[in-house]
This record gives sequence, C-alpha cells and structure tokens, in this order.
Amino acid sequence: DYIEAQQDLLRSQLAINKAREEAADSLIELQFSVEQAAIDEGTAVLALERAREKLAEMVELPVDHRLRREAQLQYDQAALNVEKAGKANEDLAEDQKEAAKAGIEGSAEVVKAKEDQAEAEQKVADAQREAKDAQRELAESHQDAARDIRDAQEDILDIIEERADVEQERLKT
Repeated sequence: DYIEAQQDLLRSQLAINKAREEAADSLIELQFSVEQAAIDEGTAVLALERAREKLAEMVELPVDHRLRREAQLQYDQAALNVEKAGKANEDLAEDQKEAAKAGIEGSAEVVKAKEDQAEAEQKVADAQREAKDAQRELAESHQDAARDIRDAQEDILDIIEERADVEQERLKT
C-alpha cells in the first residue's frame, strides 16, 4: 500500500507539471485566437465596406434586378460576418480576461491535478499510519510472546522444582 501510494504521489506530481505545460500552451493558443479574431473582424469590416460600395453602385438598378439583389445579399452577408466576428472577438477577449485572472495555477487542469495530488498525499499519510500501527501491533505481539515464553519457562521451573521436591520426599521414605 505504501509503495503504491508513493507511486501515485509521484504520478500526481508529474501530472501537475504536465497540466501546467498544457495550461501555458492553452494561454498561448488563446492569445493567437484573440489576435486571429481581431484580424478576422478587420477583414469582415473591409468586406462590408466593399459590399456597401457595390450596393451603392447598384442603387440605380430596379430592386428586383439580379445584380442589385446579389449586391444586397453580399452586403447582408458581410454585415452578418462583421457581427459574428465582433461577437467572437468579444467572447475571446472575455475568455482571455478570465484565463489571465486564473493564471496557470488557476486553470482547470492544474486545479484538478493539485486535487489529485492532495488525494495521493493523503493516501501516503494513511499508508504511513497503517504501517506504524502494524509495527506497534507487531511489537506488542512480540512483547506478549516474550511474556508468554517467560511465564511458560517459570511454569516449567516450578514443575521441575515440584518434581524435585516429590523425588526428595520419595527418597526419604
């Protein structure tokens, strides 16, 4: 039990190190995602400007003309893309803020690994306590056995003395 608990503790320490590395990698990936989201939003804004210009060029055409409808659809799609990119940018910025606040040590992976380590440390302590209890019980058993041997030896001596007394009495008569 003790050796297994020690091995679990070592594994939990390795897991914490790995979780820290993964959390650091996640923070880096999140930073890249934030940067990419800003670029995506800028690209979407430019596409919206182009779609707006194209739609403005089609204003002279009838509303049901195919080119004007296409320009309107491109504008609507570009406007939606800007909205989606802005929302994604906001979400990632919030995620980044929360991740920065938690830091590596506060990441879910590291917190879980630390909980596992605490559990492993408790198992080691329990195994040490059990080993100590077993040693105490063994020492008590040895004491009991030594006492029993001493008592048996005293009983044997008493029997030998009684037999000697009986033998002397028999010889006197």
